[in-house]
Amino acid sequence: MDIENRTLSITKQVNRINGELVVSPPKTRNSICTLALPQQVVDLLTEEHTKHPRNPYLFPSPKTGTMYNPDAFRRTHDKILKAIGGVISQQIR
Repeated sequence: MDIENRTLSITKQVNRINGELVVSPPKTRNSICTLALPQQVVDLLTEEHTKHPRNPYLFPSPKTGTMYNPDAFRRTHDKILKAIGGVISQQIR
């Protein structure tokens, strides 16, 4: 993350290969990108990083202190989407 320019660069991906987590470049050139961030997001990410300043991971796994397993992240993401979908469904009714 570039705090001064308020950008986040996507340059790596994590996959499970033969049971191990492997960091590698994204599969395609189009997956490498830089995202502009609103100042509020930069502030939130900076604040989060102060909770564990020596850790290279912005959101370390509470179980291991290292990177999240992509499968666990996907399951959490799916739960959030399901919860949001339920709230949106109730609002539509």
